Amino acid sequence: MGCYTTSFSLLINSIINKNANNVIISNIIREIGETGVDVNSSAKLKFDNEFISNIYCSFKENLGSQTVIKAEKGNIIIPDTWKGQDIIVKYKNEKKKIIKFENKKNIYTYQIEQISSNLLNGITKSLFPVMDISETITNIKIVEGWLNNPEKNETN
Repeated sequence: MGCYTTSFSLLINSIINKNANNVIISNIIREIGETGVDVNSSAKLKFDNEFISNIYCSFKENLGSQTVIKAEKGNIIIPDTWKGQDIIVKYKNEKKKIIKFENKKNIYTYQIEQISSNLLNGITKSLFPVMDISETITNIKIVEGWLNNPEKNETN
């Protein structure tokens, strides 16, 4: 569970630092439902450049689809992570800026369009923001580490 949150964390990390070779997974909480599926989970990802991402996934709780990126000078708020929407930048001095996002496609539509274009044009390397093969492998390793880490599992 959580591949969307981990892939978004990798996307943010790639903006800061392309290298994601060393990701430490900690503060793991996994609630396993009666069918053996994660129903409520969270973890902390710390990338080698000191970027930290606290991720949450739940079938039990409505966590919404908002992303808040906390930084030294303020926060960046994405009201709906998976749909193209305006981005809100809130500075610590209470100043607020809205970055308009005109195209309202789902984030995965962009990925499908780029991969399709690449295949049709014989391009083998993905361009930002689409994950390349090494980022995809890192994402799988993070999810597997989250899933297989016995740090804290609660079973219902």
